[in-house]
Amino acid sequence: KQWYQRRVAITAGVAKVINYFREFLTTVADERQRFADERNVLSQQVKVADLNAEQRCTEMQNQIFELSNKLNMETVRKEELLRSDHDSSSELSKLKTKLDEYVSDKSEQCSRLQQIESESTSLKL
Repeated sequence: KQWYQRRVAITAGVAKVINYFREFLTTVADERQRFADERNVLSQQVKVADLNAEQRCTEMQNQIFELSNKLNMETVRKEELLRSDHDSSSELSKLKTKLDEYVSDKSEQCSRLQQIESESTSLKL
């Protein structure tokens, strides 16, 4: 009888140890699965973040390219305007010189005319 009781006690003890070990293995397996799931979620988040960053980078590069083109076009336009202004200024200067020459010629003609009129008047008298 004692032998039987001891055997039952040992069997119960062994059964408890086996149950604790099973619970431990189950807990470890659950934790491993949870960590694997978290790793997968984080991996997906990193992939999405990388794609978003790459997209933003591409968009920014496109914006920089567009702004650079606009700046180049604006620079060319301003250079053309400056050239045009310089050409216009040169033309205006030439026209002013011609006008001055014309006014000077007309002034001389007026002076001669006045002189001739003066001489004519004095001859009449």
